[in-house]
Amino acid sequence: MSPEDLLFVVLGNAPYRAVIRTSKQMVAAQIARRHPVLYVEPPPLTLDPLVKPAERGRYFDWRKGVQRLGAGEPLVVCPPPFRQALDTRWRFLDDWNQRRLGRFVEKTLAGFAYRKLVLISFVYNAAHVADIVRPDLFVYYCIDLFSEIRIPYANPRTVERIEDETIRRADVIFAISRALTERLTARHPHVHYAPHGVDYDLFARAAQAGDEPADLANIPRPRIGFVGVLAHWLDYSLLTALARNHREWRFCFVGPVGPHVEIEPLRAEPNIHLLGERTRDQVIDYLRGFDVCLVPFLRNELTIHANPLKVYEYLAAGRPVVSTPLPEIENFAPPVRIARDVAEFERAIAELLAQRDGDNTRRSMEIAAGLSWDKRVAETLQTIYDQLGFSARTSR
Repeated sequence: MSPEDLLFVVLGNAPYRAVIRTSKQMVAAQIARRHPVLYVEPPPLTLDPLVKPAERGRYFDWRKGVQRLGAGEPLVVCPPPFRQALDTRWRFLDDWNQRRLGRFVEKTLAGFAYRKLVLISFVYNAAHVADIVRPDLFVYYCIDLFSEIRIPYANPRTVERIEDETIRRADVIFAISRALTERLTARHPHVHYAPHGVDYDLFARAAQAGDEPADLANIPRPRIGFVGVLAHWLDYSLLTALARNHREWRFCFVGPVGPHVEIEPLRAEPNIHLLGERTRDQVIDYLRGFDVCLVPFLRNELTIHANPLKVYEYLAAGRPVVSTPLPEIENFAPPVRIARDVAEFERAIAELLAQRDGDNTRRSMEIAAGLSWDKRVAETLQTIYDQLGFSARTSR
């Protein structure tokens, strides 16, 4: 038996074709270039059609069955939308949701031919799914300190206990930051550091000459940019202070407003521009028009365990970057500038605007060029092969 006999099932915590693509979609896409992959999207909650208008279209995605996206892409399936809410507060609801999802995956797999099955979970609550599906290898791919994510009515201790079950059930664990790796190594014998990669060829296009989007072209320079979800882990006090202290700078945010975020303080500042969500290809044109990019995260338990993917993409785009001091980002300093407060952010941004340093751009892009998703996932797959007893590498 060889690696060619494998089928991968990936449990994602976001739709595969989401506008903002992160590690779960990128890892699944890279594996699908080598092996058949079934990407299981998260089922919508029972209340989603009422409280999340944007989710209403997904409520009936399960009727499409297994969707084929084309050669070299995962197959995608969305379970029926009867996932009970408040499963982060009461464990019995999470148990019910997991078992229902497990039965759905088990039934779906009846239509596939394979000799060995690898289940990779990007969600923290998958122990019961694994018990039902019975994979030959169960992989927990840990991307966050989930107990620290702000979810209404959630009980952090419940989230921790549920994740503990997944950790104990896993055969091997990958963690996207060294802080998560250290935390998990104390609880499991097979934990591997698996930092993010970057779609270098795509983001490097931002360093080439090209047109700017009309809404960005109408905003005077210098432009200080941010790409990503405006989430609760951003430092909004920092951002509003920077905007008030420097009316000559224009702060441009490309991305959706996340849940449980009070965005009005940003809207109130005349030199802050909320440009909304854009596709990945469109983001390249916005990056091209930014003079400096920011990673303005709060520093707390959630963020010091994080590994912001956006810094990899900024580097590939050749953009100057100023960031909060987070362990994974400090690995890139320099060329990334680290700032601890408003005054240091102001000084770093001003210096980068004055320098217009071509050497900094080249150094940033050279670093990113060695961090491709293809290389990262090849290393992950070799660990999986080793766990299964396969000595040969494979590619397709």
